[in-house]
Amino acid sequence: MDRLDELVAEVRKIAAERPDTRYEHKGCFYDQNECSDGSVGCVFGQAFRAIDWVPYKSGEKFYIAGVLLREGYASSDLRLKWCGVFQCQQDRGFTWEEGIVVADEEIHLT
Repeated sequence: MDRLDELVAEVRKIAAERPDTRYEHKGCFYDQNECSDGSVGCVFGQAFRAIDWVPYKSGEKFYIAGVLLREGYASSDLRLKWCGVFQCQQDRGFTWEEGIVVADEEIHLT
């Protein structure tokens, strides 16, 4: 399991633990702004911190694909695409559970 596998697994874990949470801010800040449940940062920021991988600068607003591309992942990597779909749903105000559903429907990681 590499770092991106860990990240996807952690996003799934967080979303399962707090399915109704929404990140209610336009754009994804990895370490700023509160979610509907009072936690800080988008699900990716929370997942990055949980697995002790912080490939962004504090206060950085950056699309997840850009962060992962900087880390050397290929744009064709389905896990990167899955993260992008989830982030789009999150940034549109969907719950984290809804984000998982849409990402899984659009990108099959099996």
